[in-house]
Amino acid sequence: QTSRALYDTVFTLNVIRGVVFALLMLLLAGPASEFFRDPRLEATIQVLALIPLLGGINNVGTMEFSRNLDFGRIFVLLVVPRLLQIVATLAAAVTMHSYWALVFGVVAGRVAATLFSYIVHPYRPRLSLELWRELIGISFWSWTISLATAFRDRTATFAIGRSLGAHPLGVYTVSAELASLPTSEIASPISQVAMPGLAAALRSGNPDAAQDAFLRILGSTVVVALPAAIGMSLVAGPFVTLVLGQRWLETVPLIMILGATWVGYSISMIGMALLDAMARLRRLTLFVLAGCAFRLAAVLALAPAYGLPGIAAGMGIGLLAEAVLITFWCKQILGFSASSMAGVFWRPATAVAAMVAVLWICGLAWLPAPLEVSTAALDAASAVMLGAGTYAGVLAMLWWFAGRPAGAEADLLALTGRLVRRAAGILPPVPRLLRR
Repeated sequence: QTSRALYDTVFTLNVIRGVVFALLMLLLAGPASEFFRDPRLEATIQVLALIPLLGGINNVGTMEFSRNLDFGRIFVLLVVPRLLQIVATLAAAVTMHSYWALVFGVVAGRVAATLFSYIVHPYRPRLSLELWRELIGISFWSWTISLATAFRDRTATFAIGRSLGAHPLGVYTVSAELASLPTSEIASPISQVAMPGLAAALRSGNPDAAQDAFLRILGSTVVVALPAAIGMSLVAGPFVTLVLGQRWLETVPLIMILGATWVGYSISMIGMALLDAMARLRRLTLFVLAGCAFRLAAVLALAPAYGLPGIAAGMGIGLLAEAVLITFWCKQILGFSASSMAGVFWRPATAVAAMVAVLWICGLAWLPAPLEVSTAALDAASAVMLGAGTYAGVLAMLWWFAGRPAGAEADLLALTGRLVRRAAGILPPVPRLLRR
C-alpha cells in the first residue's frame, strides 16, 4: 500500500522519533559533560541534537525513488548533500581550526539533505497516524537499529572520554571523522542505492540474479572505497597540515591507521543493505551489536599498552571483523562461491598494492606532516595524482588481460562514459574558428 495515509504515517513516526532522540540528547548533554569531565561537551551535544530533529522532517516522498528503482535520483539525493557537507567541513576547518568545524559540517550536511529532499520531490507530507498499527513493528526495529548503531559507532568515545580525558577524545574524534570521509561518503550512498536493487533481485526469485546483483554492487564499492581508504592513510601527514594545521599533528598516526581500515565499513554497509532488502531487521540488529562487541573487545585489549594508536587499531580491527562476519553471512544466504568473492577483490587489491609501491618508491607514502602549507599542498597533490594514475592504470590493465569481464570495472567504465557524454551535452559548442 502506497497511499498518502501510509506516507503521512511514516512521516509522523519519523517526526516523533526525531523529537524523542533530540530531547534525549538535550537531557543527556549535561550528564555526559560531567561523565567525560569536559564542560565544552554540553554545548556540542545540544547543537548536535538538531541532527535527529532535521532527519525526522525529511521528505518521505523520496521513498518513491526506491520503490520505482530510480537509482539516478537516489544517488543524486544522497551524494549532493554529502558533497556539500564535505565542502562545509573542510572550509570550516581551514577557517576555524577548531572541533566546531566538524559540528558545523555535520549540521550543514543534515540541513542540506533535508532541504534537498523537498527540492527533488514535490510530495508535501502532513501529520497523521492513521496506519500506525501496521507500521509500529518496523518502526520499533528501526529505532532499535538506530540506537545500536549510535552506540557501536561511539565505542571509542566511551573508552577514551572517561579514562583519558577531553584532549585525547578530541584528537581521536577529529581523526576518525577525517579518516572516514573518503569511504563513508562513498559507502553510505552506494548502500542506500543498493537496497532497492537487491530487493528487486530477490523478488525475481532467481538466485543467480541476487548473487550477481550483490557481487556487482560489492565490487563497485571495493573498486572505489579501497583506494580511497588506503589513499587517505598515505596522505594523512600533508592532509592534516592543509586542513587542520600544526596544532593537530597528533591526529596523523591515527588517521593513518583508521583511514586504511575504514574500507571495512564500506563492505559492511553492502551486507547491511542486503539484510535491509530481505527485511531481516532483527538479524541486522544482532550484526550491529556484534560489531559493537568486536570493536569494544579490540579497543580494551590494545588501549592499555598503546594508548590512542591502540584504540584506533582496535576500532580498525573491529571494523574489519564486522565486514568479514557480514560478508560470510551473505555468502551463506546467497550461495555464491569463494572464487566469486575472490574475483571481486583481487584486481582492486593488486592495483592498490601497486599504488602503494609506486608512492613508496617515489617517497610520497606516509609522509610526516610538513611545516609549510605550500609543501603540504605539493606533496598531497603529487601523491594523489600519481597514486590515482597508478591505480587506474594497473586496474584497467588487469581487467583487460582478464578478458574484460562484466563487473565493477565495466560498470565504472560505462558510468564514466555516461557522465562524459552528459558533460559534453552541457558544455557550449566549440566555436567554428577553433574547429578549423
